Amino acid sequence: MLAFDQGGMNADMAHHLMLNPHHPHHHSHMLMDISETDREYRIEVDLPGNKKDDIDISVDDDVLTIQTERREESSEDQLNYHVKERRVGKSKRSIRLPKSADTDSIRAQYMDGVLRICVDKKTEKSQSKSVIITDHSYPFAK
Repeated sequence: MLAFDQGGMNADMAHHLMLNPHHPHHHSHMLMDISETDREYRIEVDLPGNKKDDIDISVDDDVLTIQTERREESSEDQLNYHVKERRVGKSKRSIRLPKSADTDSIRAQYMDGVLRICVDKKTEKSQSKSVIITDHSYPFAK
């Protein structure tokens, strides 16, 4: 599973997982690019030959999962294949999103064989807080 570090994506890990075809977690059937801007994370996944209705995106505990199922096209003709390389079946890829990702803001688009996913970053909340001092005993118990 590809993961981000606290400040964003861990570039060394992403480079190793995504570009090393001999790594056990390399997914040649679901290649992706992950980038970020000041406001969002962007994930682009190559899914040529898939139909939009055969792609499922879910998020559970900050883990974004992309699943596809490409079915064999049925034909009444019995074909005698000489070469059959196009992949059919199910594919799945999961990415652990950083804590700064707003999982309620995920948007996706599928066009021309490329799935594009955008995840907004949470807005920064002020770290300082003013505390009001009162004259009565609240919040302490009597």
